[in-house]
Amino acid sequence: MNRTNSKDNENQKSNGILLNSEITIPDWFPIVYERRGGGAIAYLGAISKTNTDMNIECCPYWIRGKHSTDDVVKDAVLGFYRLENGIIFKDRFIDDYPLNPYEVIPDKAYIYLPNSTSTYYGIFEKDTDEINSAQTQRIFGLTYEDLDQVLEAYGYIFGHGNIYRRYPQITRSTQRNNCCDLSGAWIPKGFPYITFAESGYSFSHVSLSGFYQHLKLLLLARSKSGIWQKMLECGIDEKLLNQIIEINDWPYQSVRYGEY
Repeated sequence: MNRTNSKDNENQKSNGILLNSEITIPDWFPIVYERRGGGAIAYLGAISKTNTDMNIECCPYWIRGKHSTDDVVKDAVLGFYRLENGIIFKDRFIDDYPLNPYEVIPDKAYIYLPNSTSTYYGIFEKDTDEINSAQTQRIFGLTYEDLDQVLEAYGYIFGHGNIYRRYPQITRSTQRNNCCDLSGAWIPKGFPYITFAESGYSFSHVSLSGFYQHLKLLLLARSKSGIWQKMLECGIDEKLLNQIIEINDWPYQSVRYGEY
């Protein structure tokens, strides 16, 4: 029996399948771990005890390849930035769940974040470079395409934007961190957010999670809501509206601007 289990474990490792407890801190962030059987877990970086600048993609070089439960890691970091449903929250690392072991497949997908030339984001498969829409929804809340469509309808319904520029829209800052004007959540440099106006004006920085909560409030009554009906008239599929309502945020507390 033990020999069989050992052989099964070896076969799983050769297929890239590992227990979460066997995962060590990667060389680089962001990183995605795909759960065997479905779902994904994404980390944006480590929360350093010594670096006063909040940054994603941060990881002290001396903790790479170690377990998050090692003393040297505990001395260096406060935790890890995890992303789910568009919410950035503080969490333990994937190997630190001894009471809830599960299998993962590392290095199967990667996170694409906005850069100086693009506002696009998503979870992509490494083998094909094709977007994984289901995992993107799980990690970011909505795919880029779905969010962009909703924002276009929102702008039309509420009369935002002008002849020169469409508002609201997806954007990013390549120079600095920002604070969500709705929730106070941290919007990291290089991370997507929603803008309703030029920088410096009211609601020019709205986090993905903040916007989703705003939308959920508007759509709370579902088909009884006037906004729901207006969204349908703008061509938004009812399935997408239900998906917005079901974006789960209750277990998580967004990292706030300047918190770490």
